[in-house]
Amino acid sequence: MHGHDWDVAVTVAGSPNPDTVELVTQMPMVLSTIVWELEGKNLNEMVRGTKPTLEGVAAYILERLRLDSPGLVSVTVSIPFHQVTVEV
Repeated sequence: MHGHDWDVAVTVAGSPNPDTVELVTQMPMVLSTIVWELEGKNLNEMVRGTKPTLEGVAAYILERLRLDSPGLVSVTVSIPFHQVTVEV
């Protein structure tokens, strides 16, 4: 098994209102929780139903965020020299 360092970016769209402001302020904590769950784990076991590629990890994070993130547009996962964006 080997590891990778990767970055995650989330795109949210919509007019500023209490829901979107709360989402934006909570998103770093929510993302940290999801990333922590994946950190150092065998992604074959964590990201079930898809391959643990950048696409698979982005889709996994998107699905985790989808229900509680109004205005969610996309999730981008990147490593040096490669990035993938998965849209809602």
